[in-house]
Amino acid sequence: MSAERETGNKPTVDAGEQTAMRPVLTHVHLGNTAETPVVPDDEQTQAGGGTGVTTDFARNIPFLRVIHPREYTQRIRLNEGTMIIGRGQNADIVLHDSQVSRTHCKITYSGGKIFVEDLGSTNGTLLDGRPVKLDSLTIHSRLQLGRFVLKAEFKDPDEISYDDKILAAATTDSLTGVPNRQWLLEQGVTFLKAFKENKRLLSAVMIDVDHFKSVNDEHGHQAGDLVLCDVAAVLQNNKRELDLLGRYGGEEFLMFLPHTQREEAQMVCERIRSAIQEHTSEFEGKQIKVTVSVGVASESFDALTTLDDLIRRADDALYQAKRQGRNLVVTAG
Repeated sequence: MSAERETGNKPTVDAGEQTAMRPVLTHVHLGNTAETPVVPDDEQTQAGGGTGVTTDFARNIPFLRVIHPREYTQRIRLNEGTMIIGRGQNADIVLHDSQVSRTHCKITYSGGKIFVEDLGSTNGTLLDGRPVKLDSLTIHSRLQLGRFVLKAEFKDPDEISYDDKILAAATTDSLTGVPNRQWLLEQGVTFLKAFKENKRLLSAVMIDVDHFKSVNDEHGHQAGDLVLCDVAAVLQNNKRELDLLGRYGGEEFLMFLPHTQREEAQMVCERIRSAIQEHTSEFEGKQIKVTVSVGVASESFDALTTLDDLIRRADDALYQAKRQGRNLVVTAG
């Protein structure tokens, strides 16, 4: 168990003190191959023109970047083809905002240019402050859907690689490769706010490697590091696409399960617990097997209070799993 747990000091999360670094909008499916609109040749213009955006460098890559709200910093890559933006879970880019329609607008990248088409949204799609039906984006254009404002940009691959390295260093746990605690808690604050606004369910899951100290004592800390990396990999491979996973501290991991009620969260966690139990780590010719204890807390939007409270309830359920013999999933009542 982590040093924090051994000393009995439970960390708290103050939502008001979180500084979002890389919160996701939600799932973004790239490479959609839906039909693209036919655009007349006389409308194909160079960057800076009124009806198109292109790049002077063929190697540059197109993105949509969220510039408002400021707590979002996600950059969404555009492939050739079409992506749907909306509030519905079947959209390619999902914006959690009640002012955004379930299927709000369509973004098409074709022939080096980016086009936007409103899909009959309730509140409209604004391009530089004016309602649009079908138009093209320039590199200076601002696209507004509800409270979200997005901007088109082209990035050089070398610049992208540098930006990604800086971002990864700030948001990734250096040992296991999963997101670190700071990033995960910032994500959780964003999730909590969005799910309250959109009346959704949210579950938190605390996962702790059983008897981890004995692994270090018997096999050494290098073996312990390997086990933690293997556990993280099993968690990554068995979580669902929208679930958020991060290392919480020591041998503890934290997950957020969106749109997930108590019974479904229990099933997801049982699958994870079983997968870890069946996995074998190998270190210097020795086989090492571990189990995990799991605590789950699920809340509906009207019961959600603070992220700290949701995590605390999951943590209390984890303690119950430990007390009841470990290698268990316990759901908070």
